Amino acid sequence: MRGRLSMRSFRGNRLFPRRAGFVFIPFFSYVRGISAGLFFWDLRQSRALKNRPRQSGLTYMTTRGGNMKYIATIVLFFSCVLAFAQPKSNVYSISPGHPTVGSTFTVIYNASAPTAKLRDATDIELYALVFRNGDDPRFLDLPMKKAADTWTASATITDKNSSYMIFRCVSRDESDESAENGFDAMIAGSDGKPVMGAHQACGLILSSGQYNAFRRTKNMARAKDEFDQEMQLYPQNWQARIDLLGAMYRNDHSDEGKATLRPEVDKAFEANKDNEVAVSRIVGWYRTVGDSAKAEMIEKGAIANKPNGSVARQSRWAHIMEEQDAGKRVPQILQYLKEYTDLDKKEMRTKLLGLYDAYHGAKENDKAADVLSRIENTSWDWWNGLAWDLIDKGEDLDKAVVWARKGVDLSRTPDPDAKRYYATLDDWERGRKYGTGSVLDTYAYGLFKLGKTEEAEKSYAEAYQLMNGDAAEVNGRYMECMIKNGHFDRAYEVGIDRVRKGKSDDKLISVLKIAFAEKEGSTDSFAKLTDEKQKKFENVLADAGKANRESAMKKALEGRLSKPSVDFTLNDLSGKPVTLSSLKGKIVVVDFWATWCGPCKASFPYLQKVHEKYRNNENVVFLAVDTWEHEKDIPATVENAKKFMAEHKYTFPVVFDVLTGKKVAEKYEVEGIPTKFIIDKKGNVAFKSIGFSGPDMEDELIAQIELLLGERS
Repeated sequence: MRGRLSMRSFRGNRLFPRRAGFVFIPFFSYVRGISAGLFFWDLRQSRALKNRPRQSGLTYMTTRGGNMKYIATIVLFFSCVLAFAQPKSNVYSISPGHPTVGSTFTVIYNASAPTAKLRDATDIELYALVFRNGDDPRFLDLPMKKAADTWTASATITDKNSSYMIFRCVSRDESDESAENGFDAMIAGSDGKPVMGAHQACGLILSSGQYNAFRRTKNMARAKDEFDQEMQLYPQNWQARIDLLGAMYRNDHSDEGKATLRPEVDKAFEANKDNEVAVSRIVGWYRTVGDSAKAEMIEKGAIANKPNGSVARQSRWAHIMEEQDAGKRVPQILQYLKEYTDLDKKEMRTKLLGLYDAYHGAKENDKAADVLSRIENTSWDWWNGLAWDLIDKGEDLDKAVVWARKGVDLSRTPDPDAKRYYATLDDWERGRKYGTGSVLDTYAYGLFKLGKTEEAEKSYAEAYQLMNGDAAEVNGRYMECMIKNGHFDRAYEVGIDRVRKGKSDDKLISVLKIAFAEKEGSTDSFAKLTDEKQKKFENVLADAGKANRESAMKKALEGRLSKPSVDFTLNDLSGKPVTLSSLKGKIVVVDFWATWCGPCKASFPYLQKVHEKYRNNENVVFLAVDTWEHEKDIPATVENAKKFMAEHKYTFPVVFDVLTGKKVAEKYEVEGIPTKFIIDKKGNVAFKSIGFSGPDMEDELIAQIELLLGERS
């Protein structure tokens, strides 16, 4: 597969941009009734979640869940209760301090407070996630009103199921979450106590450290305390106990961690064995801790008792999703839908997405498109993924272009709910534009292959503008289209400019040669040009490359940090321990990654090039820290990485993050992968980069290393 991998093949995880490039964010699912803990087992069992439709660009996300009607019912609502101590800086305040369902309250952001981050903002929006019993959390977005140095938003809570809220204040290029304390609220009942689900939701946030773009400092001890308080106040809330299992598993899923988890699974079963819905979740946990026999025994008993109950349905769906042959999954899903006609709206959507994925995998694209047309609020990227596979192969182009056009139209009216994944308003705007640009590229490529090159060039031009020329492969296709239409000068100008900006690749350079040859009057090939003209081109290309390197060096100088690094000792592929502090005096490139991470894999060819450049320089060390893997233990993780490295012929050193306790990735406050830290000779963090921005990563990384090599120890 070509470079499109970096945009369209991220599966089963959520993505949002962090200022530059592509990045996978660790994301825990929160679905009332389908616990966050069980989410790990469900992902393993459910291909509908695991193999999402291919999506593209900076706005990759899973199912769109934005029900904007909810915003209308919670009219301008944002609040905070003192569930945790207010920051001493008084950046935020709320009145009244303990909101209840039906109450109106006001949130105040004090921009003049010493620790306020948004002092100079001209516009501020208040974001909130509202957790609700029995349903998914909803995202709300409110503009705040300014008076002097304070910003306010008032609201009324009308949804009776609301339990807990977490907030962020967001401006164009910055956000404020009240430092590590976060800013949150527990909804109070008429008795003044937090309502059911409030402590549970807070525990989930604290156990993960992040939900969408909302962050809290991860604190497992406090998370457990929140879960304990929830179960003391509301012993009937079985989801809280199961969500605690999920939190414990996320914190430690080693064999030792599973052994510790096993008694908690037993407690959950004993407390809820008469609750069929709860049992349907607990069955998965027995499998997770390695007791498949107990899981099967419980499952068989429950199915015998209720052949069409929750356990039976979940078991059947899991077995369907385990089928590797997409063509064989299709009739099984159709039979499931025929037998279970009482599925609620959310469950039906999940099953239809499973059917779409099966049809798509079986290459029954017409039927896949028909399923998409039956799903409300379909995402542009599903249509994009369906269209791209055909267009790239040159198959069914007429249909594929129609589907791509649907994607384009949908992308122009993005779901505001997607803002929850973005750090700032600028990030949201860039992501929205990049998404439209990506599907426009698919559409234009289809038109190009149909011979409609003039129309294709117009779409490419818009895609180029929306994506700011940042996607090298799109730039190359745009240039090809211009050449086809005889616009040689423009194609040449675009190509040289992209080389100067570091947004080119080998394919673009080859197209640029064609544009230069045509511009110079050769209709055959670049090779037919005179030596003098070829030399002219090489000089121009070298000058453009030099300009890019100088720009990268300037950027490196401007972005130079000096923060203490966190020491660690991790084992490499051979089991040998590597200690960061032992490398003091050298430049160390620490790259956090995982084998399942699409952006990580897209970045590795460039990391390999830089590693090869410094292979013989003993003063430069590379450590690719394999983290957040899904393997059961370290030996399995090592074997998985060895296979990955061998398949791709990568030679840079790999070390493995711990499975128990606090991960090195957490100590470095890694929010998404890939994330790179460049450590200077003194052992300080000199540079940090998040995500993969494209081929310019190579020059950027080289510039950073060269700058540090030139510094004194």
